[in-house]
Amino acid sequence: MENGTLEYSSEIRKNPVYFSYVKYCVDSIVISHNFSHIDEGDISEFAYACIDVSRSISDIVNIWVFPIGIGISMGCLTLTFLLYCLLPQLRDLTGRFILAICAFLTASYAIRLVDAFGLHDPNVDRLATE
Repeated sequence: MENGTLEYSSEIRKNPVYFSYVKYCVDSIVISHNFSHIDEGDISEFAYACIDVSRSISDIVNIWVFPIGIGISMGCLTLTFLLYCLLPQLRDLTGRFILAICAFLTASYAIRLVDAFGLHDPNVDRLATE
């Protein structure tokens, strides 16, 4: 199109899909097959969708490893809390300290997950400190 938008339509798709000029790339290709209307060996231009697949290690850790690790840790802390609540022989002074630590760590991890993935208030920068 005149404004640089690429229109894609096919027999399968009834409605065309439009890509803005920042969403596709144009390159030259040497045709090496007889499956198109272009003769073999000719150079033709084609468009393809540009997808940025380069993710940094910190993005992978923040998106996948951090929440999965926190979720597993919260589950184990909850199981420990329930075990110390259900067994009366574990509810001595040390057991009560462990109960409190498990409860506060689970609450802290829940706040960190809400802080990382929850709805953000523009008036509050961070819910939990680092």
